[in-house]
Amino acid sequence: HFTYHGFQFVEVSGYPGTLTADDITQIHFHTLSPVRVTFNSSSAILNAIQNNALKGQGSNLMSLPTDCDQRDERLGWMGDADLTADSFAINYDVEAFQDNYLRNIVDAQPADGSLPDVVPFARGGGRPADVSWSAAFPQNVYVRYKINGDLTPAADHWSSLSLYFGNLASQFAKAGGDFQKWNTPYGDWVPAGPKVSNQLCTGFSYIYNARQMVELATALNKTADAAVYQQLVTKLVANYNTAFYNSAKQCWDNCGQSSYALALLAGVAAPDVQQVALRALINNIVSTQSNHVTVGIIGAKALFKVLHDTNNVQVGIDLAEQTTYPSWGYMIYNTVEPAPSNIWELWDSPTEGPSMNSRNHHMFSSISEFIVKSASGVTDFSCRDTLTIRPAQALGLSYADTSIDTVCGKIAVKYQRTGGVQCAKVPEGQSAANPAMIAVDDVILDCGEEGGVIQSIDFASWGQPYGTCGGFVANESCSAVGVDALVADQCVGKARCALSSKATAWPAPRGTCTGPRRLFVQATCSAPHGVTAEIAIPTAIRLSEVHLPLGGTPPERVSIVEGAAATPIHARGAAAVAGVRNVAIRGGSAVVHLAAGQYHLRLRAD
Repeated sequence: HFTYHGFQFVEVSGYPGTLTADDITQIHFHTLSPVRVTFNSSSAILNAIQNNALKGQGSNLMSLPTDCDQRDERLGWMGDADLTADSFAINYDVEAFQDNYLRNIVDAQPADGSLPDVVPFARGGGRPADVSWSAAFPQNVYVRYKINGDLTPAADHWSSLSLYFGNLASQFAKAGGDFQKWNTPYGDWVPAGPKVSNQLCTGFSYIYNARQMVELATALNKTADAAVYQQLVTKLVANYNTAFYNSAKQCWDNCGQSSYALALLAGVAAPDVQQVALRALINNIVSTQSNHVTVGIIGAKALFKVLHDTNNVQVGIDLAEQTTYPSWGYMIYNTVEPAPSNIWELWDSPTEGPSMNSRNHHMFSSISEFIVKSASGVTDFSCRDTLTIRPAQALGLSYADTSIDTVCGKIAVKYQRTGGVQCAKVPEGQSAANPAMIAVDDVILDCGEEGGVIQSIDFASWGQPYGTCGGFVANESCSAVGVDALVADQCVGKARCALSSKATAWPAPRGTCTGPRRLFVQATCSAPHGVTAEIAIPTAIRLSEVHLPLGGTPPERVSIVEGAAATPIHARGAAAVAGVRNVAIRGGSAVVHLAAGQYHLRLRAD
């Protein structure tokens, strides 16, 4: 009699009277874990994905991280808890929540050190768990350290972690020390393309978690343990490459996106192979798959981590902003069943049957970590003495406003690129397709404060254009004629221009359009590129290095503008602005060193 269910639709029978919507009350609740992050950007698609990830995660914070909230399951599947541990900790105040789940995991661990697929181990899954599921144990401990700066869980559970790794060693030994013979049940679950072997994911998780143990042991001053785990990493990397690496093809397993991403994230590629593998991965994403994914749940998280960590954020943004199948954007903007506030379990949910087809699974919401980190530029939330803030150096993202409540106070980063080249993408008016979604009916071209006016429209296409800002391409099989002239008529000579994303505003595309349509626009402003920013740094952080993206060719110098006055700053000059230690031009960014405090900066090229 006492339970809960997530739902999309309600059927009521036997009601004594005429039923209206006012007679039904929907109660949304979850564990008391306040939201920590706010996010808004110039990308309607990234905004919608983050919104859905946040809401989908929230509805699965139910004393433990359930896999889904709506079907007769609602269990603590460890695979989900592993994949979204990072983004949970960024989006929500889950320190107590994660600590409680870690205690549940330890309670489910017998003397042999094994763990089940589901915690608490009531039903579902098996024991020992798929290694990429039991990875939730070290992963959540590691997240508590890296995101919250708290080593207490690592210290409290060190003996249990050691016992767990002892069990993994025993399983590996039974497989003869050969990853190919270590059979696990799930692997890169529900991929969008050809699936990598389950054993590849097992090897990845073992190595990745062992590297985390090295870092945790070092932080705890357990030098002997750190050395043991480092030796383990070295041994496992050699075994992994022996089992999966094809030297002739210079790739692992099936040579797909997951195989490259897992190898790069686990650090198994030899130095001379790393760049080859990275180029192959990006070529697969951009050229072979036309900015679509082929990954499953494990590959999805690894893919975006690799793109972020290798400074290929623009590739990640273009991939995240895809709206045709398979993609996160397709979940939200498809015309059959758009998702208003959640992330699907399957890439193609509307065309699958009713079994194993949840519309609210948080496993693919791991992409939220990439969105928040890339837009804000904040990757360390643990309040150390110094902080680096490096927002995406991506022409396709002209504006972002992010705040994160950390253990030492709020870090806030709001910036807008001004002048220069400005781009915008927006899917077909989504509020008309689903009124419950965030209403964004316009694509905004904005030269920004002191950015001049729109001087020219360099590209405009309604249909299914593709590519990245600075290299947009009209899709001849689905493209309207004359859109560039229409956009120019509406926008040239204006500092800011709003363009409708509704189909009624544009000519019908020629050809056959399969999937959602979209509007891509690129403009050039009359003023050179600059940036405005509002930055808040907590007092516990002594010094922050902030990289503000300028876009375009780096200028020789910039000025910090205060009111009507401009303070010229040469490439290595010291700033005469309170709290600003110095400013430099580096790699297309204005690099500003700030003490703790709140700042409103306007930087422009001179």
